[in-house]
Amino acid sequence: DIMLMPNPFKDWLVINAKRPLQTGLHLQVFDYHGRAVFSQNWSAGSDQVVFPAEHFAPGVYIIKAISLDGTFSAVLRGVKI
Repeated sequence: DIMLMPNPFKDWLVINAKRPLQTGLHLQVFDYHGRAVFSQNWSAGSDQVVFPAEHFAPGVYIIKAISLDGTFSAVLRGVKI
């Protein structure tokens, strides 16, 4: 299980897993218009990804997380203020 914090966010976006991941994840962040604005792989064994968001315009963002082995996916919604 994955959660986004803080939400709403300002300069940094933190994605936390409740427990370290058994497999890596591919993260993608999309703006309100569906354009990809960020993409990163999240290593197996870690429980947190922190990335800068100061260049994001204020608005609603969709964060997609898909495990590299295809066994897990999640969609989160974050708001940039």
